[in-house]
Amino acid sequence: MNDVDKSIEKYRQLILSANKTVNLVSRRSVDKLIPSLIEESLIPLSWDGCKLASPLLDVGTGAGFPGIPLKLVRPDLHVTLLDSNRNKILFVKSAIRHLSLADTDAIWQRCEDLAEEHEYRAYFKTVTARGAGDFATLSLSVAKLLAQGGEFVVWLSEPPPISNAIREYFNSPNILNPKEGLLLYNFVRNENGTIK
Repeated sequence: MNDVDKSIEKYRQLILSANKTVNLVSRRSVDKLIPSLIEESLIPLSWDGCKLASPLLDVGTGAGFPGIPLKLVRPDLHVTLLDSNRNKILFVKSAIRHLSLADTDAIWQRCEDLAEEHEYRAYFKTVTARGAGDFATLSLSVAKLLAQGGEFVVWLSEPPPISNAIREYFNSPNILNPKEGLLLYNFVRNENGTIK
């Protein structure tokens, strides 16, 4: 077992232990779900449609998906994990310490609020989100956070509604369907739309 595999196993064990008191992932199928979530988190690494550049923001990270698995495999990434659930952010901060993840931060805040903070405007080169709330609202907040030419990688179970407002800020997405019931979209922030 190599160092990455050992770190991923340690991460899995941290989730299993914490999940007894904090609802990080579904308790019914936790043993099957964690490996699946880790595997799905790593799909962008082998997808030509993704660059995955630093700094990377993982919105609605929950237990750290996909941000922590991506960081474990790509330690060069500077990763910020964002979630509005305090208990999940406390877990993620603990996982960062236990896994000795350098250049990894955790923020307890809503994406819409972070997008209004001047220091984060057009700051991130990659934003990831796995099923994090209303797509239209999320994508407009992400547009404020992404640098021009930055990418928004989102895991969805069905095609998102793409409004004119979204088209104003993003190019047509690359789409990947790696397995039944899972779609990955990669939207690139265009050079034209001015964020208000």
